[in-house]
Amino acid sequence: MSGEGGQICPPNLEKEKNKKPNAREPHAKAVIRRSIPVVVLPTAQTRQVDEWNAWLAEKTLPDLARFKLATSVNGSSGYQLPGSWPPEDGSDKEQDCLSYFLNRLPAIAHQSVSHSAYLDAA
Repeated sequence: MSGEGGQICPPNLEKEKNKKPNAREPHAKAVIRRSIPVVVLPTAQTRQVDEWNAWLAEKTLPDLARFKLATSVNGSSGYQLPGSWPPEDGSDKEQDCLSYFLNRLPAIAHQSVSHSAYLDAA
């Protein structure tokens, strides 16, 4: 064997292609999700709960009871919401609130399907 190092055969372009991304190919952009601060709204605050339910109904979304947002803090039950009051129409916060609830819809859909399958089986 020779004491000299080096490459005996030409580089395999297929391996090089797999290792290095092509600068001309579009890269998948990472989806940036903003964090939404959450407040706990006590269920005893019926006026605010009613306002949220009315806002959700306007957006053709289920009411708060259907979302899994119920929590308990210091013995008081409440809902984890993106604010104490629903946002004003057209405000920047409105889109954040819609995203907050829309991200929780798949769990509701799965729950409804599971419940209806259970009722059909019974």
